Amino acid sequence: VREMLEVVSDLDLSLVYSNPKLPRFVYHGGKMHRLPSSLKDFLSPSFTLLSGWAKARLAIGMVGFRKGKPHTDDESVKGWFERNLGPCVYAKIVEPFVSGGFK
Repeated sequence: VREMLEVVSDLDLSLVYSNPKLPRFVYHGGKMHRLPSSLKDFLSPSFTLLSGWAKARLAIGMVGFRKGKPHTDDESVKGWFERNLGPCVYAKIVEPFVSGGFK
């Protein structure tokens, strides 16, 4: 983190913070999807970004059931999310935030 802040400072950039009260969106399949703010809303039929199977996998992972142990001691963010919440959740929800946001 410190190194990243040094790069920002060296390039004379400024950090832009998002308002935590505003909703979050991801772009997938040619349209914007508003992300729910609770597990109940994620599982709702009105949230169509995830399939029924992906929602079930998310719920199972959120309540603590895990799919085995990592194959290495150096598990990536992608590996952890795919193992615990499923590859669809990583690809459609986590990856856009890990990759970065643009304004």
